[in-house]
Formats: sequence, C-alpha cells, structure tokens
Amino acid sequence: MTLYLILLAGMAMIALGLHLGRRSLDLVTNGVRTEGQIVDLIYRRSRQDEAGRFVPIVRFLDTTGRAITFRSGYSSSTAAFWLGQSVDVIYDEAAPERAMMNKVLALWAIPATLLIMGALLSGTGAGALAGMIEVR
Repeated sequence: MTLYLILLAGMAMIALGLHLGRRSLDLVTNGVRTEGQIVDLIYRRSRQDEAGRFVPIVRFLDTTGRAITFRSGYSSSTAAFWLGQSVDVIYDEAAPERAMMNKVLALWAIPATLLIMGALLSGTGAGALAGMIEVR
C-alpha cells in the first residue's frame, strides 16, 4: 500500500510541475514584458527557530496605466534586491495580477523541482512495485 502512495505522490508532483511549467511557459511566450520596482521586502520565517527569506514586493504599470502590486515567488536568504530597484516583470495582459519577475529561478525553479522530485518518487515506487511482481 505504501508503494502505491509513493507512486501516486510522485505522479501528483509531476502533474503539478507540468501545470506550473505550462503556466510559466505561457507567460514567457505570450506575456507582456515591462519594468517594475521593488516597493517592499518582506522577511518571512516558516518557523521561529530557523532563518527566514526575503520576499520582494513588486509594483508595475500595466498597459492601461493601472498600478499592479504583487508578491514575487522568488525569495532569497539574503536581501538580493533593494527598495526602489528596477526589475523585469512579465504578466498576463488579460489578468495583470498574474505576474512574475522575469528571472529564470522565479519562472522555472518550482516546476523543475516538482518534476525532478516527482520523477524520483514515481521511479522509486514503480521500481519497487515491479520488483514485487513475480516474473515467470
């Protein structure tokens, strides 16, 4: 039963990685590119006893001139950005709130990690299950 759960978890991670990767690819191929500014840096900790990460808050103007502010999915353990810094932004013109910093890590790190981890889990589960099947 545990092996089936490992296989299922791996497949779910692959599916999520493909979905997020497709979303990033859609932004890269069809998104509007513009310049934004870092307007805030939030220091976040997942637990009290561990070091946190700096998350940039970015503001840009869409094609209609409306100011859009978003929290970047890109974060770092040291302050990689400073207030007022200009950054490249890519966003969906139909839904400008769907924006990301136009950086390789911001666009591809999570999908790639999910795909790799999903492949490892699925391979482990499938390999272990295959080893349990008696071949005559």
